[in-house]
Amino acid sequence: MSVTTKTIADAAGVSLATVSRVMNKMPGVGEDTAQLVRATIDRVGYQRPSVRRGPKPRSHRILQQRFVALITAGQDPTPLYKAPVFPSLLVGIERALAAQQLRLALIGQGGDDRLSSALNDDRLEGVLMVGPLEETMTPDGRAWLNRLPAVWLVHEHGNELGNFDRVVYNNPLVGELAARHLLNKGHKNLAFLNAMSDHPGFARRQKVFIDACHAAGANVREFIAPDPREATMAAFQKLLSDMARMSPLPTGLFVPNDRQLPALYMALANHRIVPGKDVEIISCDNESLILDQFHPTPTSIDLNWGLVGERGVQQLLWRRKHPDEQSRVTITIDPFIPSRDPDLSSGVE
Repeated sequence: MSVTTKTIADAAGVSLATVSRVMNKMPGVGEDTAQLVRATIDRVGYQRPSVRRGPKPRSHRILQQRFVALITAGQDPTPLYKAPVFPSLLVGIERALAAQQLRLALIGQGGDDRLSSALNDDRLEGVLMVGPLEETMTPDGRAWLNRLPAVWLVHEHGNELGNFDRVVYNNPLVGELAARHLLNKGHKNLAFLNAMSDHPGFARRQKVFIDACHAAGANVREFIAPDPREATMAAFQKLLSDMARMSPLPTGLFVPNDRQLPALYMALANHRIVPGKDVEIISCDNESLILDQFHPTPTSIDLNWGLVGERGVQQLLWRRKHPDEQSRVTITIDPFIPSRDPDLSSGVE
C-alpha cells in the first residue's frame, strides 16, 4: 500500500494541513507537533514524489492556491446569505484574504460532503465560522474543527464545539447609540418598538436602550408584539394603536432593525403620525435598499460587519502562527452611526 500524506496525518493524529506545513517548513506548527510529524514520516517510510522542473501551468497554480473556509450554519444557509449585512462581512473577509494571497471557500454546513472535503484539504489554512454550528455539526466535523485554526465571527456561541477565538460586534452598544442619538437631539419622550420579540439580540438592545434613557431622566415606553409569529404589519398596527393613545406622544422611536421599518411607516401613516415632523426614528443595519424608500431618511446604526470580517481573518492568521497559545481571544467591534447628508436627516421641532 502506498504511503501518502493522509497516511502520515492519520498515524500522527493531526490534520493534513499540519503535515503539509511541516513538510514545507511553513510557520504555524508547534515544535512538539512538528517533531511528532517528522518522526511519523520516518516511521512510515514516506518518500515525496519527484517534482517536474519548470514553471507550473497557471491553472495548476490556481488549483494549488491556499484558502480559508467560511462555514455557515444550518441545513439551508440561504436566510443568512440574504441577511442585509452578510455582503459586508464577505467584503471584509475577502479584502483581508487578498492581502495574504489567499482565497475564500464559502460552505453552507448542511450535512453534505463539501464540509468534510474542505476540512481534509491540505491547502486549508483555517476556518471562519458564522451561526449556531453546534446545533448541526457532525461529530467528525467537531473533531476536525478542534485540530484547525478557527475563529468564530459575528455572534456569541455555545461551548459544545470547543473553545475558539471570536470576533464579534458590540451588540449592547447598539442600544446605547440609539439612546444617545435621540437624547442628543433633545427628545425627552421616547419609545422602543419591536415586532420580533423572540430575537435575543434585539432584547439586549432594548434593555440597554431603556436603561440609558432612564439614566438620562427621559420618559421611555416599550411596545413589544406579544406573538412573534404574527405578521409584522398587523403587529405594528396594534403597537401604534397603543402608542397613539399616549400623552404626550413619544417623539423619538428606536426600532431594532431596518426590516421592520416598512411596516412601522405604514402603521404611522394610518395613525397620521408623520416621521420627521411628529417623530424621529433610529434603527439598525444601515440597509440602504430599505432606508432609501423613506423621506426623510431614518438614521440607522451600522454593525460594522466589514471590519468584523477583516479582523476575523487577521485573528485567524495570528492563531495559525501561534497554535500552542492556550488562551483564547475575543475581539469586539463597535457599531457606529454613519454620517449622512444633513439635508436628508430627520428632526422634530
